[in-house]
Amino acid sequence: MFLINIAPGANLFLIIVAILIGAAAGLTTTNFLKTKVREKEREDTDTDENTIGK
Repeated sequence: MFLINIAPGANLFLIIVAILIGAAAGLTTTNFLKTKVREKEREDTDTDENTIGK
């Protein structure tokens, strides 16, 4: 088998960095999806306002 030549502290550091990257990616995705929903609602509202007067 392979022996890992990384000290336990470095291994822990890499795990923490991976978790932080995953959390940042999750928050970014959530923010993106919420923004898309808000834009869609605004487009629907704008379309409704434009068609009411016609």
